[in-house]
Amino acid sequence: MELERCCKEEWARLAKDRCAKLVAVNTYVHGISQFFLIFNKFAKTSSKLFSRCHYGVLCIQVFEPKDYPAVKRLFIDGTMEGVAPAFKEALPHPVNMAVLAGIAALTYALPGHLRWLGFVVATAWIIAVYWCCHMFYAFYVNDKLASEMKDIEKHFLSSPGDCYWVAEHKKLKVIGGMVAVKSCAGEEMDTAESCEMFRMIVDRQYRRRGLGVRLTQTVLDFAQKHEYKKCVLETTKAQKAAQKLYLKVRFQLIKTYTPDINIFISVLTGVKELYFEKQL
Repeated sequence: MELERCCKEEWARLAKDRCAKLVAVNTYVHGISQFFLIFNKFAKTSSKLFSRCHYGVLCIQVFEPKDYPAVKRLFIDGTMEGVAPAFKEALPHPVNMAVLAGIAALTYALPGHLRWLGFVVATAWIIAVYWCCHMFYAFYVNDKLASEMKDIEKHFLSSPGDCYWVAEHKKLKVIGGMVAVKSCAGEEMDTAESCEMFRMIVDRQYRRRGLGVRLTQTVLDFAQKHEYKKCVLETTKAQKAAQKLYLKVRFQLIKTYTPDINIFISVLTGVKELYFEKQL
């Protein structure tokens, strides 16, 4: 009986110790979870305050000659960023999928010691697709730098119905974004009552802060002030973020078409242009 009583007391003591440890562990885990919840809220609040701070010091103003080097860099960098999404859009294109499937079938039919040729050909084709995506944007950049971007004042600031804006960081004195608008007078499909928005580019470090909406609204306010009836714009199918922005500010997708480019680049990239418009 004495032995049995001692065993029961020992078991009770062990159970009590275990319960105490479990309570301590549970309290510790709860404390850690609460700490991370509070830290997460603090981080989100700090991020919003930081974004507002930077957002507030970006001033949208009309382009000046001193801005040209930064505008040119932003135009080149911002445009060439389209290569990666264009490649992602082009790779699953039916033409490329058919070619790669054919290469895979031929590779399987080859003797074992020659199958490496199939991998080489497939890799070469994928590189060719990427090269075409790169050249599509490179041709565009070179063409614009040799024409309208060569003299912004002449092409975008010489007429009262045209304008070019930059978003300048007032403290750092850097350009965080830009946009332009030009009358469609003389265009085949549009009239003097329409304007077209160009060069909507926001620097990577100032994205997701509403700057794109601000720049777009600047264009729309300008268009209404100058009594335009419609604002139009074009972008590529691969530019998902740009499409989301334009739909957010109530632009409507009117048509999708294949641009007039080199046939080889057109076939491999499958690039499509999207035409949007907004009634004012």
